[in-house]
Amino acid sequence: MNGVTTTWRCSLCDVWNATADTSCRCCDTVRRTATEPPPALFFAPPPLPVMPPPPPPVMPLPVMPPPFLPRPMPPPAYRSSSTSGFAGCVIAVLIVAFLCALVLMLGLLAGVRARAPSSAPRSGPPVVTTPVVQAVACPGGVARLIPDGGADLVAAYDAGDKHIVICRTATGELYYYGQYVGRDGTGLLMRAQETAAGLLARNGSYLYEIRGDEVVVSVNGREILRELLVATSPRFP
Repeated sequence: MNGVTTTWRCSLCDVWNATADTSCRCCDTVRRTATEPPPALFFAPPPLPVMPPPPPPVMPLPVMPPPFLPRPMPPPAYRSSSTSGFAGCVIAVLIVAFLCALVLMLGLLAGVRARAPSSAPRSGPPVVTTPVVQAVACPGGVARLIPDGGADLVAAYDAGDKHIVICRTATGELYYYGQYVGRDGTGLLMRAQETAAGLLARNGSYLYEIRGDEVVVSVNGREILRELLVATSPRFP
């Protein structure tokens, strides 16, 4: 301010003035001393009355239900000595009857065991039988392959998709013949021998064994085929 020292500021227009100025150089507002109240620039509304805060609501204390009081137990019913004695007699009679029945049942069981044979017959292994067709000539196609000439038919089977024929010569030699159904060039004749289970024929490392109603084929001791046998009449010459 061009070297002039300003020491007071106008409260109306916010302008700093020199110390010697008694009024504002901008809006001519008279300088106010520290003891004078500031001029009222605007109409100030009267202060609102201060309302005391409402008292906090008083929560009513919860009403506790009265403590549970157990109901008094009724006095035990009076039983006469005659009733108690009758019930005891009935129970005693029932117990004695039960024991008598138990002893009787045990006696009957012991009698049955005594009358039973000491050793029941044991069922042995089923008897393996080879179904036999009436003694007729071996089929011509098979008989021509047998080196001993004529032979009789022993049995004929169907085993899945194969026909099996067993024939016996006049000297007692057995032959096993197998052929695929409907395939005439697949027939195979092998010498056979009877076993406890049925019949056994061998072709190199292949083993054909008839066991009751089954034929089992194995190679080098390993089973490769098992078929159910159905007794039939020969179906090929």
